[in-house]
Amino acid sequence: FYSTGTSEDGSWTLQGGTVSDPQPTFTVGTTPLFSGHYTRTGNLCHVAIDVDMDNIETFGTGQFYMTLPFNAEHTTIISNGALYDASTGNIYNISGKVDGGSNVLNLYSIGSNGQYVSFSDSDNQPVRLAAADSFYISGTYEVEHN
Repeated sequence: FYSTGTSEDGSWTLQGGTVSDPQPTFTVGTTPLFSGHYTRTGNLCHVAIDVDMDNIETFGTGQFYMTLPFNAEHTTIISNGALYDASTGNIYNISGKVDGGSNVLNLYSIGSNGQYVSFSDSDNQPVRLAAADSFYISGTYEVEHN
């Protein structure tokens, strides 16, 4: 448990993929172009995640997810994210939901009816992805108390 005055900055072993198989595949000999940074003050953690898709060959099937550096205390929606569609120049909202006791951030976009829909290439949500596309997501959540 951190006191409210303690602060730390860092990165973590950021992982991501789809919630079902097959998983995304990457150019042979390369690692995913995922980067993440966090600032933790007390039990609050602010994260910023960037995903460059340049070396993704196939996008897998199902909803995308990313991992957070610490488990969440409560279920939280992080909604400061965007997908950049390089072919059109359009920008789409990306959000994430993490359940209490987990560090898995399941990603969503906004459907035509205003509801969250799974961010998924296999469902073209919000669009069919290409290697030139990229996305980011950032936000703050409460870290699980130990």
